[in-house]
Parts: sequence; C-alpha cells; structure tokens
Amino acid sequence: MGILIALLIVGGLFWLGYSWWRDVRELDELAHAAYDTLQAKQNESPLRTLNKEDFIDLYSHVHRVRFQKYFLLFLLFGFLFMPLTLMLGGVFKQLTVFLEETVYIGSIIQGFATFFFVLLGWVGAVALTLRIYHTRSPGTIEDEYHNKFET
Repeated sequence: MGILIALLIVGGLFWLGYSWWRDVRELDELAHAAYDTLQAKQNESPLRTLNKEDFIDLYSHVHRVRFQKYFLLFLLFGFLFMPLTLMLGGVFKQLTVFLEETVYIGSIIQGFATFFFVLLGWVGAVALTLRIYHTRSPGTIEDEYHNKFET
C-alpha cells in the first residue's frame, strides 16, 4: 500500500513537471505567433516599437504558466491546515464527552464537527491560494508595457 501511494505521488509530480514543460513550450510558440500577428497589423500600437525578444519577454510575463505552482501551494496549505482542523475537532470531542453523559448525540456531533472542520480547512486553503493567485497576477500586455518601458 505504501509503495502504491509513493508511486501515485511520484507520478503526480512527474505529471505536474511535464505539464509545466509542455505549457512553457506552447507559450513560446504563442508568443512568436502573437508577435508576427502584431507586426502584420496596420495599427499604431506602442507594442509595435518593441523588438521580437522584448515582445516575447513581455508576452511570456503576462501569460506565464501559473497552474502548477499554485496547485502545489494549494496542497501545501491544505496539509498545513489539517492539524489545525483536527485540533478544533479535538475541542469538540471534549464537548461530545460532556454531551454523551447527558444525551446520546455526542458521537453524531463529533462526526459532523470533524467532517466540517476538515472541509473548512480545505476551503481555507482554496481561499488563501486564490487570494495569492489574484494579487500576483499581471495586468494586460499594454499595462505591463507601460509599467516596464514607459516609467
């Protein structure tokens, strides 16, 4: 059983690494295509003044691959919150010992409390990860151009 879990973890990490590598390659191809499309247009965009390397660097910054990093961050937060949620479940266990002496619903309350505290821990991990994700997300390519080249 332990070997199966280790294989699943290694396989998952391999999948994340491979998908990151594949997404970076695809992003590079998209950046080249976007530069060619921009140069073919007849508009007066300030982005047309950039050379190909600067444009690809800017495009890659705006559209960088972020899923794998934030997925691992989510798992880290989830497993860090787990001891906290189980400690809160321990507090409710003491409450159920008291209720077990008076009414026979203590074990039901303990089960629900443990379930909802674990669920609350994972929801907290999602909320924290999404907050970090959105505060670090870049703007549009025009915004990043103005931030990088016009200041």
